Amino acid sequence: MLEYLQGDSRAFDVLYERHADKVYGYLRQRLGSSPLIDDIHQNIFLKFHQVREKYRSPLPVLPWLFTITRTVMLDALRAEKKGLIDLDRVSDESRLTPQDSGTIGEVLGVAALSCSQQRVIEFRYQDDLSFEQIAELLQTSPANVRQLLSRGIRKLQALARRKGSLR
Repeated sequence: MLEYLQGDSRAFDVLYERHADKVYGYLRQRLGSSPLIDDIHQNIFLKFHQVREKYRSPLPVLPWLFTITRTVMLDALRAEKKGLIDLDRVSDESRLTPQDSGTIGEVLGVAALSCSQQRVIEFRYQDDLSFEQIAELLQTSPANVRQLLSRGIRKLQALARRKGSLR
């Protein structure tokens, strides 16, 4: 973990190989054959990467990773149960007005957006990542990230208008 913190990307590969199956097993044990498992598993390691600077040695990595695992899993289950994506932090660049941001989260069904659109919106507004950072995580171009974000926001606006939440 210390090598990973110092910027050695191969160290992440080693950590992933050591712990990915354990994390996946934990999810399987708690979620059964839920279709969410693969997405949650991927989000756990994205979150692991995003919060790596919060790791404190000499603490063992595995318990810290399982804290992240539990948090990401519970967040995903809450979002699935509510059927919502939280967009309280939507900014001006999305072309939504401040009064719109509170209502979008209330009316949005998860199925309204593609998985990619959901992830881009989450990375941009929940995790406050730049377009370049999101592109790196999703292995795509910043232009594609902007397009996914724009299309996702338009879908949200259309959905909210249909439900009478936006003017």
